[in-house]
Amino acid sequence: MANKTIDLSKSSITFEEDRIAHLHLKKDQVVEIDELKSIFEAINEEAEGGKFRLLVTAENNASLSPEAREYASSADSSRVIVADAVVVQSYSHEMTANFFIRFNKPNRPTKLFKEDKDAYAWLKDFPVN
Repeated sequence: MANKTIDLSKSSITFEEDRIAHLHLKKDQVVEIDELKSIFEAINEEAEGGKFRLLVTAENNASLSPEAREYASSADSSRVIVADAVVVQSYSHEMTANFFIRFNKPNRPTKLFKEDKDAYAWLKDFPVN
């Protein structure tokens, strides 16, 4: 099965093998709550009653607005996501992601990684059905 990508103005979501949804935040963009809700609606449609694991990557100066961070950590966003693996490429991304985990307290397991391969391996430990 080929990967399916939905490209939005400030981000993209790619549905990969092993029921991994890869959310990528584009350079110099702040993803607002409306776009993030669209992403989670797309994930819900693709889930077809199952669940996904979420891999998050970001380019330089990309982030979520405070409202989007709050939604990303909510029970509503966890309906079809079992865990989040966030790949951090810079110290500023690491600080922002740590703030998200500590302040917003996501409603599902969330962990930071420096390497994609480690993030994928960790996500595969979570059952999706």
